[in-house]
Amino acid sequence: MEAPLTESNYLPELAGRIRAEHTAVADALKDSLRHAITAGELLIVAKAQVPHGQWLSWLREHCAVSERTEQFYMRVAKNRAEIEAKISEDAGTKRKSLRASDDSANTAAASPRCLDHNSNDVKAQRIADFRP
Repeated sequence: MEAPLTESNYLPELAGRIRAEHTAVADALKDSLRHAITAGELLIVAKAQVPHGQWLSWLREHCAVSERTEQFYMRVAKNRAEIEAKISEDAGTKRKSLRASDDSANTAAASPRCLDHNSNDVKAQRIADFRP
């Protein structure tokens, strides 16, 4: 278990913990995006089977998903290849940045640049803004 935040003011330790939490956030975003893609794929299959004109009522009755959320899930599913390519590209950039950060841990700990701002873009916002 991590030490409470108030028990440590040693900057290299704090920087390491910040990087670890930042990585955990990025991993959680990737997991949620994978779930959104899968939900979108399932919605696409379901929509093809629901009679014309009955989709929204079927969606409300059976899925408890709003129309807007359904549209978002289906959009990310349809653009899965492009999204996954971007995630892979960002992961490669992040690995390079973390290696450089590890090489200069003391410098990074004393600098406000201890976070990798290039990959700190909120992926959920990128996807929400994505237009096919």
